[in-house]
Amino acid sequence: SLRPFLQDVSIVYRVLDVLLKYLDNSRKWEDAQFVDGLMCLVKHACGDQTFPFFASLMHHSSVPALTPQQRSIVVKQAVTKGTTSYSLSAVSLALRELPRALEAAGASHVGGARIGHGAQGSDLDLSFRAADDSGVAGGGGGGGAGLSPEAALYQTVFSAVQQLAIDVGDAAELCEALSTSLRTFTASPTAAPEGFWSRPLLLGALDCVHAALECVPRFGPLQQRFPQRVFPTGLLQQLGSVLVANARAPAGDGHVCHARTSARL
Repeated sequence: SLRPFLQDVSIVYRVLDVLLKYLDNSRKWEDAQFVDGLMCLVKHACGDQTFPFFASLMHHSSVPALTPQQRSIVVKQAVTKGTTSYSLSAVSLALRELPRALEAAGASHVGGARIGHGAQGSDLDLSFRAADDSGVAGGGGGGGAGLSPEAALYQTVFSAVQQLAIDVGDAAELCEALSTSLRTFTASPTAAPEGFWSRPLLLGALDCVHAALECVPRFGPLQQRFPQRVFPTGLLQQLGSVLVANARAPAGDGHVCHARTSARL
């Protein structure tokens, strides 16, 4: 059993780093049965240490070597296998990492991937968490049948964001988590490559925020309300900062940018 070795958080991260690199190098990500079995084994061995499992997969979704299809698989595994009680930390981490996964894949929200239209008519498939034991690694629910790999990744990312937002279940707490995540792209531009964040990355972050906010109507009546019935100013400030940064950033090579979410905001 691996469980005695995976009760220390630092060891969990190291073991997962080795396993994820093995899956990359051996090109095993598309082997659904193998990946599901391995992830189930590691999840069981982690016991209560579920957040490191989730975080490792989220971080891995943006590594340079993966294909768009492999990124979709990693994201689905993070959401289906990496269930965590730390819902605010999970959605904050996802909002920092998933835009990077989209940027790394050259994905944009064109080619058929669409954000939903709120709780009463979402275009997104929110079922892939329920399909945990039904071959999710091979491109199960949320993948976007008939779409290009890049468009399917965009749809998978939005589905993941909405799953995690629903786990939060409170509008005020969700907005605080979104604000914290956006601050990553505005508070320290010197940390960005060449001193600025790319436009595809910023637009991906805005689209993820939009997808998360569309889940608010799914919350309970009391949880849908903002304090003092006013949209949180902290999130508005961060959205404004990202829009300004987006206007100043170069579009980047090989990306098709779509300002749908920016226009709505």
